[in-house]
Amino acid sequence: MIRFFQITVFGVLASVLAAAPALACDFADEDGADVALVLGGGGALAATHIGVIAALEEAGVPVHCVIGTSMGAVVGGFYAGGYDSAGLRAIFEAKSPDNPAESLWNDLVLGRTPRRDLSFLKKEERDQYFSDYVAGIGPNGVSLPGGISGMGLLKAYFRSHLRHVSPGQSFDELRVPFRAIATNLSTGDAEALKDGDLVEAMLASMAVPGQYAARVIDGKTLVDGGMSAQLGIEQARALGADIIIAVDTTLSPAEVDGAVPLTTVLGQLLQITIFKNRNQQIALLGPEDSHITPDVSGYSPTTFNGAAALYERGRAAAALFAERFAAIKDQAAPIRARPIDPQQRPTWNGEIVVANGSVVRDSVLLQRLNLQPEDLDNDRRLRRKLNDLGAFGAFGEVDLGFTADTAVLDVEPRQTGRTQLQLGFRASTSFDGEGQFGLLGRISHQPLTKNGGEFSLSAEIGSDFGVSAQIHQPLLAEGRFFVVAGLNYRAEELLVEIDNIRLGEFFQRAGSARFRLGRELGRWGIIAVETAATLGRIDPQVTVAPDLIEPFDYFQGGGGAFFAVDTLDNNAWPTRGWQFRASVERLLDFQNNDNTDRFGGALTRPFTFAGLNGIVRVQTENIVNENDDPVEILNLGGFRRLSAFTENSISTNGYVLTGLELFKRLTPTTGIVDFPLFIGANFDFARVEFDFLEPGLRDNFFSFGGYLGGLSPIGPAFLGGGVATDGRFSLFLHFGRSF
Repeated sequence: MIRFFQITVFGVLASVLAAAPALACDFADEDGADVALVLGGGGALAATHIGVIAALEEAGVPVHCVIGTSMGAVVGGFYAGGYDSAGLRAIFEAKSPDNPAESLWNDLVLGRTPRRDLSFLKKEERDQYFSDYVAGIGPNGVSLPGGISGMGLLKAYFRSHLRHVSPGQSFDELRVPFRAIATNLSTGDAEALKDGDLVEAMLASMAVPGQYAARVIDGKTLVDGGMSAQLGIEQARALGADIIIAVDTTLSPAEVDGAVPLTTVLGQLLQITIFKNRNQQIALLGPEDSHITPDVSGYSPTTFNGAAALYERGRAAAALFAERFAAIKDQAAPIRARPIDPQQRPTWNGEIVVANGSVVRDSVLLQRLNLQPEDLDNDRRLRRKLNDLGAFGAFGEVDLGFTADTAVLDVEPRQTGRTQLQLGFRASTSFDGEGQFGLLGRISHQPLTKNGGEFSLSAEIGSDFGVSAQIHQPLLAEGRFFVVAGLNYRAEELLVEIDNIRLGEFFQRAGSARFRLGRELGRWGIIAVETAATLGRIDPQVTVAPDLIEPFDYFQGGGGAFFAVDTLDNNAWPTRGWQFRASVERLLDFQNNDNTDRFGGALTRPFTFAGLNGIVRVQTENIVNENDDPVEILNLGGFRRLSAFTENSISTNGYVLTGLELFKRLTPTTGIVDFPLFIGANFDFARVEFDFLEPGLRDNFFSFGGYLGGLSPIGPAFLGGGVATDGRFSLFLHFGRSF
């Protein structure tokens, strides 16, 4: 009886043990120890992890599981997804398509879509306002974004390199078992994400509070894993690891003395939290484990441009453990990695399932995306298509994944809703009493209808005043054709100076209605026809002949055509691409029954010469009036428009302006917190007509100038001056996106 009882108990225990799930990093101990690679957070410093991985590969050390935190989870996720050290280097050392000297990651982590990837209309909008929406307006009032940066570009980049990984599989089925450490925002506990969407797990692990909005996975709200487990050593032990190789780039909190700004306080608190839990994890390491701390002096978590150098720092740190690696290789179990080919593209049967959280019709989204089989072999083109779709509806994140052979298009609404607020600022002065400034605001509601579209209300308050209401509605299946209807009112001061004679200062008020029919030419251009009517009044303020110049009203209407191409990588200091604009317009003065024809064209082309960047600009405008008292007058003067002259101080009815500029960046690109400085010199020449004074009257204007410029988060700033050949000079300060 006792014997039967013993056999039964042991049999039950054996059955229970056999049925118990195996730990991800715990295999049969008979063939050797199981090795866990633990990769800590550190932003750009995580490039050192890749150098350590390369050393492990060369030493033949098997890795049986990977646990990553924050950017360590990104490296670990790609590694578990099948990438070796060479593949990881290619991912982390990728360069920006707009500026080959800059890391692509500077744009990715900031959520900044490269300008060349924006639609033409979004390029114009970004140049006028801050680069994105700053708040949402809804039934509950103003709502702020969950972070200052979005993760949409990161998600698209990760997805493009992990399309071969099913978004619903267990992370134990990857090349090696993997865990991404995130922090549960409700409890503060570390969460070891073990299945589901690998891309989402990587994003959740690196969702730095304040920088990014929290991610929601399986009903849990998650933020950066560094807040709870900067090094996942405890999690590695729980997975059954016998030997741990931990790569640690944690920075010690800086010494703080005296009063400091709020940003420093918040950053310091974040760093202290990370550093303290890192020390707790380090205490769990045993004598068989390795704690690798690469030298990261001179670099910060934002210096993504240093990825190649940091890789070498990682290799150098790993070289100090060469003997230990050899011993681990002798002790460790054989490599159990599963063969996964990252270059394997998903098969696609042509079907697309739409997970649509927006109001736009599924059919419109599919037509706008226009996914083709060849797109799956071109990650850059596919990301551009997704960026274009996201801008079309001002959506949140737009994602394309694959389940089996079916594509899944996931379109999320913006976190802050459909009604958004944008702000802008511009100011200029010549330090001689002439100056302008304006605060710009824009409220937009997008998508407007089930076919997309946008309603916007814009205003400018400052030395000038303006308000505009506009509806932009896409047409047909892809929404490339569009109509725009708008009402505008503007009140502004006009300075009229002709042939070095200041006629006076005037105040103009005008209201107009416009209707435009056009077509987007991909992302790079636009062509349109429009009609408009304007009712206005001009009042003299100070004139040389107050008895002769009287207030007058005007009523004009007409139409024209507009064509533009814009592929510049930057509007202030472009280094690639080009920009071309051409327009023609005929206006009829309904009071005098006279016609006014207006023509315009502009070309901007950057170039490189002897290590310097340069810009060639050619601009022309011309007005042909049938009467001698024209309502339409053109103006020249100001930065990059004859810098030696006060802004808009040269009045003319036609000109050709040619500009040549050379500039050089003074500061290196250091990361996402980047305020580049430039020094530049420009030469401008203009052939100016004054036919409304005397037929055939023309003059030449020359201007030489220099400046110091900077690119701030809210627009470019310029401080400089110019001098003309006649001795006239001007000092200027210009700030804002519009110039």
